[in-house]
Amino acid sequence: MPYFFRIAERKDPRNPEGQGKYYGIKRSAGRISLVLIAKEIAERAGQSEGTVIGLLEDLHNEMVRLLQLGFKVRFANLGVFSLQIHGTGSATKEDYDPSFMQKIMVRWRPSTDLKTSMSLLNNDVQFVNIMDKLDTGEDESEEPEEPVP
Repeated sequence: MPYFFRIAERKDPRNPEGQGKYYGIKRSAGRISLVLIAKEIAERAGQSEGTVIGLLEDLHNEMVRLLQLGFKVRFANLGVFSLQIHGTGSATKEDYDPSFMQKIMVRWRPSTDLKTSMSLLNNDVQFVNIMDKLDTGEDESEEPEEPVP
């Protein structure tokens, strides 16, 4: 499975005038819509696209409801979703006020299976520099809007 990347210079924010270092930056293959995902699942599962879209939307709604109730939501092969609160602190426990909480974020921790399948130890991983592809005359701008996985 090829991972496309480009090389970009990144400067140290603590020393913006200094020499930067070059890093490989992952290039996106595009975005996939819920409709396309549903179509792919429907073909494999022998269901209609509408049924799969409905199930995925119901899954989303149920996950939001459970997170709001304070549960952590585990999807076996994807990982765990939970809520996390960010805000400011107080000097003492007695001085703390709920108004100090400023933001609620959804946190996702990938499962071990998912991390392993994305690992560099996976023999299917190969990196392709998009600049090499441009040097061969292939145009980077011809990215399909919704590539089929």
